[in-house]
Amino acid sequence: MGFRAVKMRVGRLSPEKDAMRVKACREAIGPDVKLFLDANNAWDDATSAIRAIRMFEEYEPGWIEEPVMPDALEASAAIAAAVRTPVATGEIEATRWGFQELIHHRAASILQPDAAVCGGVTEWRKIAALAAAHAIPVAPHWFPEIHVHLTAATPNAIWVELFLDTTIFNFPRLLKSSLEIRDGELVLPKEPGLGIELDEKAVARYSVDGWR
Repeated sequence: MGFRAVKMRVGRLSPEKDAMRVKACREAIGPDVKLFLDANNAWDDATSAIRAIRMFEEYEPGWIEEPVMPDALEASAAIAAAVRTPVATGEIEATRWGFQELIHHRAASILQPDAAVCGGVTEWRKIAALAAAHAIPVAPHWFPEIHVHLTAATPNAIWVELFLDTTIFNFPRLLKSSLEIRDGELVLPKEPGLGIELDEKAVARYSVDGWR
């Protein structure tokens, strides 16, 4: 489909077994496609995370996402200082002041604000501007229907996260149309607003107590 980056989960298995998986993925996609790793807070401490990440580094991961719990700022900073792989985090951080703390502690090289978590489009843009003032890129989390617009309009935004089916991210089941992919890139919708429309029949089908 022309994508220039993919992301895979790590942290559920031993570092040795995960390293085999990362190697297999790198061999499958080749050297020119970026490979991002998402640990989803898998490791309890910086020492465990550093050991695991170092085992992945020969396969040139583009980042390691959420190696520890998101509020473990000192641990995240220790990891960021100890490994070559950039640390990414911030998907459940809810305030610009929380992102300021991440920046202050040097806890991440890439910030991942989510407009659906941090207070909407206006607050997301403030966070992205804060990151830009510190020469830090942002890669928004989830909801590509929202973030495709923000990424296109933000100089320091670098990627949009996209799920190709609804097994993990099922919100698109409620929409009448999905985003268009052309040559590995998302095409900006031209419809008003976010360019999405709810499918009322789908909403009724999945509703628990009726759509209001």
